[in-house]
Amino acid sequence: MAVDAARAAPERTVTLVGQGPADTDLSVDAVQVHAIKALASANEDLWSLCADLADAEAAAVRWEHSLSPVSGARSAEYRELAKDLAAELKATLDRRSQ
Repeated sequence: MAVDAARAAPERTVTLVGQGPADTDLSVDAVQVHAIKALASANEDLWSLCADLADAEAAAVRWEHSLSPVSGARSAEYRELAKDLAAELKATLDRRSQ
C-alpha cells in the first residue's frame, strides 16, 4: 500500500494506491483510509510522512527497473525505508485513535 501525496493548491490531498513489489505491509480499511486523508489534509507532519512514504515507494520501483549494477541494492534500501515509514504511519494512526 503506497501513499501518494500531492499538493493541490492550496489544500493537500492524499491518495492511497498499491505499487506492486514495493508495497508495504500497511493494511488499512476504508475507515482508516478516510482517517488518513482527513488527518493528512489538516496536519503538516502527517502529510509529510505520507509524502515521504510515497517518494520511497516510487524510488524503490524506479530502482527496480533500473539497469544500474546497484539497482537491486538501492531498490531494497528504498523498500526498507518504505516499510519503516509505513510502520511509523500506522503507529501515528494508532496513537490518534486512542
